[in-house]
Amino acid sequence: MGDLWGSRPDGVKGHNFQYWSSPLQFDNDGMIQQLKWDKQWIITVDPAKNAH
Repeated sequence: MGDLWGSRPDGVKGHNFQYWSSPLQFDNDGMIQQLKWDKQWIITVDPAKNAH
């Protein structure tokens, strides 16, 4: 996820544009693989594991 600071047309800091990508992928040497465009990706969160 990345923020484009100062991009908000209305001056509200919380309205800056953001870029969200699928999770980073790493090669066998630990280097980040080239980013690719994914039209959509899904993440599943187990509420039971995140309960406080």
